[in-house]
Amino acid sequence: MIRRLAAILLAFVLPPAAIFLVRGYGTAFLIGLLLSVAAVVVFVFFFAGPGVALWFAAICHALSVAVFMKRKVTEA
Repeated sequence: MIRRLAAILLAFVLPPAAIFLVRGYGTAFLIGLLLSVAAVVVFVFFFAGPGVALWFAAICHALSVAVFMKRKVTEA
Protein backbone atom coordinates (compact mmCIF):
# COMPACT_ATOMS: atom_id res chain seq x y z
CA MET A 1 0.00 0.00 0.00
CA ILE A 2 2.73 2.47 0.94
CA ARG A 3 4.83 1.41 -2.04
CA ARG A 4 1.89 2.07 -4.38
CA LEU A 5 1.25 5.49 -2.83
CA ALA A 6 4.94 6.36 -3.17
CA ALA A 7 4.82 5.24 -6.80
CA ILE A 8 1.82 7.47 -7.49
CA LEU A 9 3.61 10.48 -6.03
CA LEU A 10 6.86 9.59 -7.80
CA ALA A 11 5.07 9.26 -11.14
CA PHE A 12 4.84 13.04 -11.46
CA VAL A 13 8.59 13.59 -11.00
CA LEU A 14 10.29 10.44 -12.32
CA PRO A 15 7.84 8.22 -14.22
CA PRO A 16 10.30 5.35 -14.92
CA ALA A 17 11.26 5.17 -11.24
CA ALA A 18 7.61 4.88 -10.27
CA ILE A 19 7.09 2.03 -12.73
CA PHE A 20 10.22 0.28 -11.48
CA LEU A 21 8.99 0.59 -7.90
CA VAL A 22 5.71 -1.16 -8.72
CA ARG A 23 6.59 -3.59 -11.51
CA GLY A 24 10.36 -3.90 -11.60
CA TYR A 25 12.35 -4.08 -14.80
CA GLY A 26 10.25 -5.13 -17.77
CA THR A 27 8.27 -3.95 -20.74
CA ALA A 28 6.30 -1.32 -18.82
CA PHE A 29 9.54 0.12 -17.44
CA LEU A 30 11.11 0.30 -20.91
CA ILE A 31 8.04 2.05 -22.34
CA GLY A 32 8.10 4.61 -19.52
CA LEU A 33 11.83 5.13 -19.92
CA LEU A 34 11.48 5.60 -23.67
CA LEU A 35 8.67 8.13 -23.24
CA SER A 36 10.62 10.07 -20.60
CA VAL A 37 13.86 10.19 -22.58
CA ALA A 38 11.99 11.21 -25.74
CA ALA A 39 10.21 13.96 -23.80
CA VAL A 40 13.47 15.41 -22.46
CA VAL A 41 15.21 15.23 -25.85
CA VAL A 42 12.32 16.87 -27.68
CA PHE A 43 11.92 19.52 -24.98
CA VAL A 44 15.61 20.46 -24.90
CA PHE A 45 16.55 20.21 -28.56
CA PHE A 46 13.36 20.97 -30.46
CA PHE A 47 10.19 22.52 -29.03
CA ALA A 48 8.72 22.77 -25.58
CA GLY A 49 5.13 21.89 -26.56
CA PRO A 50 5.67 18.39 -27.90
CA GLY A 51 8.17 17.69 -25.12
CA VAL A 52 5.59 18.56 -22.49
CA ALA A 53 3.03 16.39 -24.29
CA LEU A 54 5.42 13.43 -24.25
CA TRP A 55 6.19 14.03 -20.55
CA PHE A 56 2.43 14.07 -19.87
CA ALA A 57 2.15 10.75 -21.73
CA ALA A 58 4.96 9.32 -19.57
CA ILE A 59 3.17 10.49 -16.42
CA CYS A 60 -0.13 8.96 -17.59
CA HIS A 61 1.61 5.68 -18.36
CA ALA A 62 3.31 5.62 -14.96
CA LEU A 63 0.06 6.41 -13.17
CA SER A 64 -1.80 3.70 -15.06
CA VAL A 65 0.87 1.17 -14.13
CA ALA A 66 0.94 2.30 -10.49
CA VAL A 67 -2.83 2.30 -10.06
CA PHE A 68 -4.22 -0.44 -12.30
CA MET A 69 -1.54 -3.09 -12.75
CA LYS A 70 -0.98 -5.76 -10.18
CA ARG A 71 2.42 -6.12 -8.63
CA LYS A 72 4.79 -8.44 -10.42
CA VAL A 73 5.12 -11.79 -8.66
CA THR A 74 8.67 -13.05 -8.35
CA GLU A 75 9.39 -16.70 -7.84
CA ALA A 76 12.04 -17.69 -5.33
